[in-house]
Amino acid sequence: MNLFRRSPKTEDAAEGASPVLLSLLALVVLAFVYWLIGQASGSVNSALLPDRDLPTGSSHIVDANARILERELDSGWAPSAHIMPLWVRIDLPAFQQGLLDVVTKSTQELNHVFRVGSEASAGDDLKEAANDIDRPANGWSVFSANSTGDRLTDAVKRLDRVNAQLAAGNFPSVSGRIDLIASQINDYVILLSDEHTRLETIAASGHALLGARAPFYHAQGVLTGVCLELKAERDDFKPVLEMQSSLNVFDQAIEKSCETLGVKPFPVVNGGGYSFLGGNVKLLSEHIGTVLYNLGALQNALAAAPASRAGTAR
Repeated sequence: MNLFRRSPKTEDAAEGASPVLLSLLALVVLAFVYWLIGQASGSVNSALLPDRDLPTGSSHIVDANARILERELDSGWAPSAHIMPLWVRIDLPAFQQGLLDVVTKSTQELNHVFRVGSEASAGDDLKEAANDIDRPANGWSVFSANSTGDRLTDAVKRLDRVNAQLAAGNFPSVSGRIDLIASQINDYVILLSDEHTRLETIAASGHALLGARAPFYHAQGVLTGVCLELKAERDDFKPVLEMQSSLNVFDQAIEKSCETLGVKPFPVVNGGGYSFLGGNVKLLSEHIGTVLYNLGALQNALAAAPASRAGTAR
C-alpha cells in the first residue's frame, strides 16, 4: 500500500481548486493593471498657471477659470468616474472636485455682477458656463452631452467668448467692482472654513490612515483654486487694491494660499510634517487656519476705506 498516494477525492479537490485559484489570480492581475492605468492616465497638477498677456479690457479672472478647467480636462478628468481607471486614484478626483468648487463660486459671482442692470445681456454665456460647472461631476455617461468633460469643455468656450467680448469693449470692465472682489473673498473664506473643520475632525478622530486621503486632497484642490483665483484678481483689481491700501495684505494672502502648491504626500496620515509618514492632515488644517487669518485681514482692509474710483460699489 502506497501511503503517499493521493486518494481520488483529494485529486478531485485539487483539480477543482485550480480554476478557482486561477480566476482569483486573474482578478488580482486585472485589478493591478486597472490601478496602473489609473496612475498613468492623470496627475494632480497644482502648479501656477502660466502668465498670459491678455488684451486690454479682458478679465484675468475669467481667463483663469477657463485655463483651470482646460488644464484639468487635459490632465484627465476624474471626479466620480466610477467605471474609469482614474476613479481608483482617490487623490485626483478629490483634488479636482475641490478645485471645481472654487471655480464654480468664482463664475457664479461673475455671472451675478454681469446680470445687474444694464450689464444683464453680458451674462448669458457666464450664466450657461456657471450652470455647466455647477452640476454633479461624472466621468462617463451614455449621453455624451451630460458628461462632465463635455460640459466643462463648453464652459471653457463660453468663458473665452466672454473675454473676447470684454476685450472688444462690448461689456463694461469688471476691474473697478470692489463688490465683486469682496464677494469672492467671502466665498473663499466659507469654502476654506469648511475644509478646516473637516480636516480638524479627521485629525481628532485618532485614525492614522482611514478616511484621510480624499479630504486632504480635496482641501488641497480648494487651496490651489483660491491661490490661482487670488493671483488673477490681483491683476484685475490692482488699481482698486492700491487705492484701498490693501495691496500688501492681498499679496500676503496670495503667498499663504499658494504655499502648499505641489505638496503630494504618500500616504496621507496624522502626525507631524508634510514628509513621508508626517502629520499631513493636522498640518494642512493648521495652514488653512493661517490662510483664513490672512483672508480675514484682507476683508478688513477692503472694508476700512471707501474706494474713490467712479463706478465702484461697496
